[in-house]
Amino acid sequence: TRRSSDLTDSKVDMRLGPHWGKGRELEIRLVAIERAHSLDSQPSIGGIDSLEIKQDVQAQFSPGTTKMFGELGQSSASATNPPVNVTSQGPFRFDFAHQVASFSKKVKLVQVYPQGQVDQLLSDKLSMYFAKDKGSEQQQALGGFLPGSIEATGTDSEPVVLNSQSQQATARCKRLRIEVQSRRVTLDQGNEVTATFQGSEIHARQLRYQMPPAGSAQKIGTFQAEGHGWLQVIAPDRPTQKPFEVRWLESMRLDRVDGKPVLTLHGRPQLEMVGMGRLWADGMKLYLRERDENNVNDLLPAEVVPERMVADGQVAIKTAELSGEINHLDMQINYEASNLALGQPDGS
Repeated sequence: TRRSSDLTDSKVDMRLGPHWGKGRELEIRLVAIERAHSLDSQPSIGGIDSLEIKQDVQAQFSPGTTKMFGELGQSSASATNPPVNVTSQGPFRFDFAHQVASFSKKVKLVQVYPQGQVDQLLSDKLSMYFAKDKGSEQQQALGGFLPGSIEATGTDSEPVVLNSQSQQATARCKRLRIEVQSRRVTLDQGNEVTATFQGSEIHARQLRYQMPPAGSAQKIGTFQAEGHGWLQVIAPDRPTQKPFEVRWLESMRLDRVDGKPVLTLHGRPQLEMVGMGRLWADGMKLYLRERDENNVNDLLPAEVVPERMVADGQVAIKTAELSGEINHLDMQINYEASNLALGQPDGS
């Protein structure tokens, strides 16, 4: 095979199912198939290899029920999500062979929800990988194309910036990869990545996050943070209070053990927690507890709080009541319901 191309500098308005793109200067590259048995025959066209819009790029993608950034918005799992609009100062290219839509230079992706929430992603380059399978009704309605993953890259001076109002989340890194169907997010490259979620904040060299299964009651998924970093948890209903903060020199990971989240820290971790003071150790495990929305007595100070802490190796503790050094510490943390009866304004 070989490729040929056709170019027009006119205004362009193209559509692929419910997805569309427009701009100026369209170039279409065709796949030409050589005919081996005829010396004087011309190549026949085997299909479109790629198309490129070079200027004034605008595009809109319909995600259907697929959530581009995870559990966004307040809609149900079967509801159709709002369209995703993308603009860029550089060209837009769609590779039909690999089913990839790519944008470059000052790329801006925006998704606006009916409630007024805006999700925005800024990057230097953006690639949207599609999964094509006409077996499902949803994919047939979307022209056979569904978002499979998104990869955004930035530069040292202009990193990738995500601001998701619907999720109350932000991210800042040199590369952001979202695997939409498998619900995995990776932030990496550069000296430091940062992310926030509902007021809580994490810093590290690299962050991998697996969202909870769709429809799960879990408040948090699993993740890995590599390199020196810190995590600060803030109660959404008490923004001035930090239930706990942890720092580490090597790594942190959150896994599920018997269904419960367990945080493991390496590299002389330091823990600071409300009502407990500070603690240092060579290694530390925090067994976490998630708030149960069905239990009216489960009055935790945050969605996720420490329930048990195990520290080993040169453990140092400093509180208002106690200071010292030991080799091993195993501490249970209880949260009691207040059960306060509210009286009248006059005190009765």
